This record gives sequence, C-alpha cells and structure tokens, in this order.
Amino acid sequence: METAVLLLSDKKSMLVSALADGLEGEGLHVTQATTDKKELAALKEPPSDILLYLQNETGSAKRNAGNLNVLEYIKKKVVSGVMIRLFLLGTDEEIREAEKIFPPGVLADAFVRPYRTDEVADAIRYAENVDRTGEPPKSILVVDDDATMLRTLKASFSAAGYKVYTANSGMNAIQLLIKTRVDLILLDYEMPIVKGPQIFEMIRSEEQMKDIPIMFLTAKGDRQTISEVLSLNPESYLLKSLPQSAIVSAVDNFFLKG
Repeated sequence: METAVLLLSDKKSMLVSALADGLEGEGLHVTQATTDKKELAALKEPPSDILLYLQNETGSAKRNAGNLNVLEYIKKKVVSGVMIRLFLLGTDEEIREAEKIFPPGVLADAFVRPYRTDEVADAIRYAENVDRTGEPPKSILVVDDDATMLRTLKASFSAAGYKVYTANSGMNAIQLLIKTRVDLILLDYEMPIVKGPQIFEMIRSEEQMKDIPIMFLTAKGDRQTISEVLSLNPESYLLKSLPQSAIVSAVDNFFLKG
C-alpha cells in the first residue's frame, strides 16, 4: 500500500518541490500545502504522516505563526480521532525551536539539512509500519554492485514495509554489518573483485554476524551455477530475473516461516 504524506511549508519554493519530487521517486504519495490557515482548513482528509519543512530565519515571527497554525491544525485532527505523525526538516536551530511548540507525542522524527531523501522516506515508512503492526519492521541488507538493481530492490522492499540497507561491495557490507544488525542479507553471487562466495565466507567467519541468514541473488539459472550456490548452504537463492513482487514474496515467506 502506497504511503501518503502531507508536505507543509510556510511558502512554496524550488527546494520544497524538489523534496516532494524526491519523495515521490521513493514511492510515497505527496500532497503539498502551505501553513496558511485557509489552506490547512481546506484539507479534507489529510494523511497521518505530515512533513513540516522549516525554511525561514530562526526567530522569524512569520515562521512561528506558521508553526502555530500547524499545531492548531494537528490539535483539531487529534481531537477528532485522527492519528498524526509529524516529521520536521530544517536546520538544528529551526528544529530545536519547533520542538518547543509541538508536543512530544506528535513528533515522530526530525531531519537536519542537508538530508538524504531516501532516509526521510525510510523513516516515514518505518514509523508507519511500527504504528500499524506494533513491531519494528524487519531489516534487510542488499549487497550488489549494480546500482540500478540496488535502487530497484530498495524501493520494492521499502514499499513492502522493510527497513532496507544497501552496499555496493563486500567491504562496504562488512563495515555496515559491524555497526548495524540486520535480519537478512541478500547477496549478489556474481560480484566483481571480491566474489559473492568470498563475501559469504567473510560474513560467516565473523562472530557477531555469522548467524545472519543469507540469500544469494543470481542472474544465472543454469544447473551448474545453482549447484555451486547451494553447496555453500545459504538460506536460499533468488533469480534476479524474477519479478520484483516474486522476490519480495519469497522474503515475506522466509520471515513467516521463521
């Protein structure tokens, strides 16, 4: 299901439009509006996720008025039983000032500029999934040297409610796993330089990550390749030629069985 976001700003700008386009590119449905009272009042059925873009000088009376308008808007929705999650995006000073205005129970997260749009989108989906299921989403690390494949898989799994990390090499994957625990690794079998099987063995040799389930991704479906893949005893393997929906379903089934 597509995640809907209301993007609010005290004024329209190229930066706000770029953010909206970036979030749309991440698979979110974005509605834009300003913090003007009349424009807020005209919003009939707002989504639960609101991203407030702070963009005026710290201490600006106009900016404070815009924040207060949003606060009143949220209060009315909360009273009427609508669940609201508010995300802030601005400078450190802007965020600190806004946090004084909005109640802690409403604030879900904040992002300091410069930001990465994919991280903003992931945080919104993460919060939505926790509220919907009561549990944090499963996390996946996708390791592949193909940038297009990484983007495609990240978008597909994020849209399915997973928290997704990516790495374009074995060393980047190991460095990430040292700092971050994931629930599953999807590993490209045909990696250049350091091959997939070598990365597999490196992960299995590290005490803190040796128990993480690993599925191989392979572009080759011939008998010899599949035999070589299975000889390493991964959790499973997935053909890259499968539809994205089938790859996501295979991972869904893995977690359901686990």
